[in-house]
Amino acid sequence: MTTLVIGLGSPLLRDDGIGPQVVRELVRHDLAGVRLAEAHAGGLALVEEMQGSERVIIVDASLHPDLRPGEIAVTGVGSATCHAACSHDCTLEQALALARGAGLALPPDERIVIVAVGAADVQCFDERLSPAVAAALPGICARVASLAREGAIP
Repeated sequence: MTTLVIGLGSPLLRDDGIGPQVVRELVRHDLAGVRLAEAHAGGLALVEEMQGSERVIIVDASLHPDLRPGEIAVTGVGSATCHAACSHDCTLEQALALARGAGLALPPDERIVIVAVGAADVQCFDERLSPAVAAALPGICARVASLAREGAIP
């Protein structure tokens, strides 16, 4: 089974860089059969990256008021994170529907997981994560690695 972990976000905008940072850390884990990728925009560009994968795990920052900085929520396609949707084209759900309609080989929605990470700041130009998100990074990586290894889709 082909599993893809996408770290989504801008590594130049403080906590928005959590997705790419997780992928960079996961390179050190033993994740046989898992492909790692960074993406900096959602919508159609994100769906193109998913092509040919059987499972996808997207790690992205979230400003959801119920998530404290560094806290994670494992959800599905319909959840809103900072970049899963792109303001310049369409939402992730719309992009998936368009791509599937065009015949792209994509996993079904239930095989796509969003790991939303609570963010403190996604606007400040800084390559460093905020202290709370940086402290949570090892736990976030462990959770994503576990999802990738087990093939568990909540």
